[in-house]
Amino acid sequence: MRLTNDLREKIIGEIDKNYEYEGEIEGIKLHLNEHTYVPHPTTVELIQIASGIIKRNSDIKTVADPGTGSGFIAISLAKKFPDIKFLASDYSTKILKIAQLNAVENNCLNIKFVRNHHSSWLHEFSASKVDFFVINPPYISRILYKKDSFIKENPLILKEPKQAIVTSDNYGLKPIEDIIKHIPIIKPKFVLIQCNNDNLYLIKKITGKVGNSTILTNSQGVPRFILIERRSNEI
Repeated sequence: MRLTNDLREKIIGEIDKNYEYEGEIEGIKLHLNEHTYVPHPTTVELIQIASGIIKRNSDIKTVADPGTGSGFIAISLAKKFPDIKFLASDYSTKILKIAQLNAVENNCLNIKFVRNHHSSWLHEFSASKVDFFVINPPYISRILYKKDSFIKENPLILKEPKQAIVTSDNYGLKPIEDIIKHIPIIKPKFVLIQCNNDNLYLIKKITGKVGNSTILTNSQGVPRFILIERRSNEI
């Protein structure tokens, strides 16, 4: 079933009522509940961009999906690229169990799930060889989340798991800063991040410190993604 904003709204409503959803989204069988973020159409485009990068770079052997949630990103890519190793992490054992169930339902045996025991993004991959990170981190700042005007414009937000969408800082940058901190340690070739277009140009400036940072748009021409390519002279 093709994921649209209307379908997403319907799924969130079902979860809010029944605390569980089971169905197929974009060819992926998914179990979702109140702990898991419902995939967004923009995330489908993130996966499409990531697929193109993998196809164009045969030296990508390991791909990681930090903060995997339901596992939608990792599973979507693992089905397309069965010969590539995937790593997927989350802080919650409850959420990881759902992601593992979804992986089994989709016959994805090439995904290894990892528990993130630290509050810092990517820490659990510090000793791993990862060629490509595909990340959809929380992007709404605590300040924005508390604004009545924002909630009025985005009423579904209150029905979504707060930890999946709200950052721990006032400016919505903490996940990005944590990611940037670990890139020089792990040395991935690519990092693709789904972002809020409100602060995308600031994020580009920050991510430019660790590689060539490029803003990418969605199908409507709205800037929504940052692609970081580590410079070849950075060993």
